[in-house]
Amino acid sequence: MTTLVTISSHKATSKIIQPSRLLTLPAELRNQIYTLLLGRKSICLSTRRANDPIVKGEIATAHYPPRSGCTSIHARPGMLTLLLVCRQIYTEARHLIFSANVFRYSDTAPYVEVWAEQRPDALARIEALCLYSSGMNPERQWLSGLKFFPGLKRIEVAVSGFGRKLKPTEMGPWGARTLWEREFEESACKAVGGKVKVEFWFTFQGWEQGFLYEDAKEEAGLLDEDAKEEERDPGSSTVTVGESTRDGDEGGGEPVA
Repeated sequence: MTTLVTISSHKATSKIIQPSRLLTLPAELRNQIYTLLLGRKSICLSTRRANDPIVKGEIATAHYPPRSGCTSIHARPGMLTLLLVCRQIYTEARHLIFSANVFRYSDTAPYVEVWAEQRPDALARIEALCLYSSGMNPERQWLSGLKFFPGLKRIEVAVSGFGRKLKPTEMGPWGARTLWEREFEESACKAVGGKVKVEFWFTFQGWEQGFLYEDAKEEAGLLDEDAKEEERDPGSSTVTVGESTRDGDEGGGEPVA
């Protein structure tokens, strides 16, 4: 018995894959888009537990200026998924995680040394650090870790503690900068092996903070004439012992560039 099998022919159709519009843009524009998505944020290096709100999330935004060093943050999980789109985007954008963000830490954790051994190229791309501490002599912690970041260009030093009036002997010819700040900047440049821009932010607590805060505002030209008149008249001004404010805890700041 013969079985006839009829094979119907179908016209072969090929699906044309349209190239991504993102990848058709000039490289300069693609780099700007990558920076907006992956950069201008803060990444915390910490030995805290993973469930600690302060380190939760892959990338966290920080308020600017970082007057308290560790301000309110909001986790942004999933932002790194852009790197999983395709190999080309991964190759073009992966280095921006290090060069376009601010890395902040309060101590030199052992895992930083391990990171330096395993991925020295990644640490070399980090250009900005935010160092923060509320302890005494924090430079001992900070300076020891700068050697792991040879590509540093900018350091934000945020100090939180009990404020006091600066003595004339602590003031240098550069104005309001203290000898400690100047020495720290010189030590930081020496540790990195190049010129580094250092910005200092201080959060003072205690009964003298009001004086320091008002002096800083007057120096910046932010006090109005009425406030200045009240300061000139000792009888019209009062100081409440024990009250303090925390700069940097206010919301709505812009991300760190």
